[in-house]
Amino acid sequence: MRTTKRWTMEILLDEQTPGGTRAAARLDTSDDAHLHGLGTWNGPVDAADPDDPDDAVVPSVGEELAVATALRQIAAKLSVRAIGDDQGR
Repeated sequence: MRTTKRWTMEILLDEQTPGGTRAAARLDTSDDAHLHGLGTWNGPVDAADPDDPDDAVVPSVGEELAVATALRQIAAKLSVRAIGDDQGR
């Protein structure tokens, strides 16, 4: 018999300080496990040269780096959990 499981991920982003981003991620598995990760990034408020169109601050970079850190934490926790489950069999 074939079964389908649904895992959901929620990621919340907020600005902590000017130039700082915080990402909180939560993975909910169909086994009712909840894994959390937290990532932050602090960068320059405005390091771009206003006269150089190729030198623009890209706000999404900080968000992406903060999210990547949060997801790495969840991946590490999920790996530990899987190893523990495997050893318990």
